[in-house]
Amino acid sequence: MPDRHALRISLRMPAGWHIGGPQPTAIGLPTRLGWHLPRGWRVLDERWPPATREIVGRDTSFTYDHPVTIDVLLAKAPDAARNAIEVVISYGLCREVCVPGQVALSYSPK
Repeated sequence: MPDRHALRISLRMPAGWHIGGPQPTAIGLPTRLGWHLPRGWRVLDERWPPATREIVGRDTSFTYDHPVTIDVLLAKAPDAARNAIEVVISYGLCREVCVPGQVALSYSPK
């Protein structure tokens, strides 16, 4: 039976700015989690809060303009490597235009 590890990723943006939800749309940039997992690890679940849905012309936009918490459940096999787990968060920070960005976070399980 694999060990399970719960992670919580919290994102905040400056007042007046927003980031895209995880859903790809024709406008804006979606927020993505790119995992770099050691051997024997896997992502079981990512739970994102509902994004705000907005109609923009003929398109639909999904955004967050408030702090966002993403709950992640990871599984570790008994013989899994002990290396750090990394996640690269790709996003677009938007106001009038979207500025693409990335941030890398790491977690060292015990």
